[in-house]
Amino acid sequence: MPPYAPSKTVVNPTQVATQLTAGNAANSVAAYFTAPQGPDVPIPNLSPQQAQQVYGLASSPLSLGYTGPLGIQVLGSQAQTRRSSPINIVGCRVGVTRASATLGGLTLQGIGAYAGSRGNALAVQTTVGGATSAITSVIVVDTLAANAPVFAITSAQGDLSSWQAIADRIAGAQPVANPSSVVTVSAVNSATAYPGVAVAAPGTAFTGGLDGKGATASDPTIASLMQQSLAYRADYGWAAFDAAAIAPTVLAHLSAAIGANNYRFFGLGAATGTPYTTLAGSYTTPFLSDRLQCVGHDLAFMANPVTGAGDTYAGFYEAAALVALKASGPRRVTCNKNQPLNGFTGFGNTGVTGPLSPSQMDALGAAGLTVLRQTAANGPITIRDNITTTPEYPAGSNNVNIFYQVSMRDVDNAVEYGLYQAVDPFSGQARLDSSSDVADITYALNTAVAQMGDTTNGLGPGGIQLSIDPATGRPQAAVNLLYPFPYGEIDITPIVGF
Repeated sequence: MPPYAPSKTVVNPTQVATQLTAGNAANSVAAYFTAPQGPDVPIPNLSPQQAQQVYGLASSPLSLGYTGPLGIQVLGSQAQTRRSSPINIVGCRVGVTRASATLGGLTLQGIGAYAGSRGNALAVQTTVGGATSAITSVIVVDTLAANAPVFAITSAQGDLSSWQAIADRIAGAQPVANPSSVVTVSAVNSATAYPGVAVAAPGTAFTGGLDGKGATASDPTIASLMQQSLAYRADYGWAAFDAAAIAPTVLAHLSAAIGANNYRFFGLGAATGTPYTTLAGSYTTPFLSDRLQCVGHDLAFMANPVTGAGDTYAGFYEAAALVALKASGPRRVTCNKNQPLNGFTGFGNTGVTGPLSPSQMDALGAAGLTVLRQTAANGPITIRDNITTTPEYPAGSNNVNIFYQVSMRDVDNAVEYGLYQAVDPFSGQARLDSSSDVADITYALNTAVAQMGDTTNGLGPGGIQLSIDPATGRPQAAVNLLYPFPYGEIDITPIVGF
């Protein structure tokens, strides 16, 4: 992997994610996976325990063949040290096809808990009344729950006098991004004659809902979910797909995230059956980036959560463990040799019999991969020294953060986001005064640096250099920060523009 290069970030207020929400963002993981149940839009601020209830328990036979339940279990099972914090998950369920039904000029779809095959249990009923036979109620029922209504609107509560009026009522009561919603209108055909006719019980059934089992990295819902997830800040990401297959989509997503001042880092892993020779060769060449970290092993050994027997899983589950460790610990010192990956009994590589030799591990590290080690059978699994070829990492040293490259990116992201938050209130002003506003912006940046605590070692030589173009009134700040790594200090100069 190439040496880490500190970035220069331009804050562009026209590209800010306007729906960006607050929350425990610094510990959030945006996770993209398949699941047997749950909403098909991003759901933020889920604890691992809540996420398992939403998307399915790994121990349930219904979860077999899906990547999400086991991945969420791995995300939530990493050890919490005295300096770590609980993680949040932004859940993104991939590959779902919504069940749908036609009601006159409306196409209805199941969402939320009824996204996917669960929506096939829905049916829609209507009543009409008056001389014009206008629709007086729309009722959606669950046929698996004795036709219990799950949503209803009536003309007594509001306008149902046209297909568009009904669509507006449903949209207002059932926001797609609300996990409690059950139905949405995907299309309105105003040319269809209104009023309608009564649809008696059991009603018009919803059909065609699918859960996405076996969805691949080329599934079109992935890019859409990644774009939607930018409404929620998440510093980390994990995708339950082969790294080489998903990397182009992830890199495009990261570019969009950075443009919206929403900085992210992704952990990836290889699918089962990726040969060692491929991983140690050119596997990562197309997607080498300090915003991606790929695990160097395609085999993860752990107990099958359904049967309890030992089983083999893909390397991207190991990546989930790495991301959880990184998200839960201090930005600059996590995933060291004393912090094992939980939930696994071992790891391996296709084409290699027995443990990897030191030279084989070196080859994986030289290819830019995260290399794991296990010193005894069924013993703790930790990150091995020399996971990258960055010159700042002295081979054999026990004093350097073993997750060096990822920690550098993580701290850099925190700095960039903090500086953006400091200057954003000044963006959009018609013109800034070159005297008083210099002091205000400089104060805001100094405050942001102080609030970063020991994420950095404070300002370096030159500190904050702020200038305002007298012709345009546009300010630019250069902030020189020192990083608290034991082998020395690294300067970073983000550029904050308006």
